[in-house]
Amino acid sequence: MLDCLTTMLSNELFAHEADWVEQRLEKKEVFQRIWQGIKEIADYSSQVVLVSNEVLNEPILPNELLVTYSELLGKLHQKIVRYAESAYLVEAGVPLLMKMHVQKGG
Repeated sequence: MLDCLTTMLSNELFAHEADWVEQRLEKKEVFQRIWQGIKEIADYSSQVVLVSNEVLNEPILPNELLVTYSELLGKLHQKIVRYAESAYLVEAGVPLLMKMHVQKGG
């Protein structure tokens, strides 16, 4: 179980805080580091459960770091759900199935 993607992204961004001030850390680089780590774990595991928070339902303040965080989190969510066999949205403790991989017979 990987808990939680939002914390993982925050840690990755703030691990390179000096880069934000001096060089503007490349968004693609952050995305790739996180995605590659998740993919590596998934490739060597029989099952992975990844937990994340949906923080993109609220308006994003015009702050460069907040906008970058939101963009990266949204792109990671999309990539992970495309890759995943199933995806659930949990609202008030109720799991809602959003995607289910159907094995085709043959």
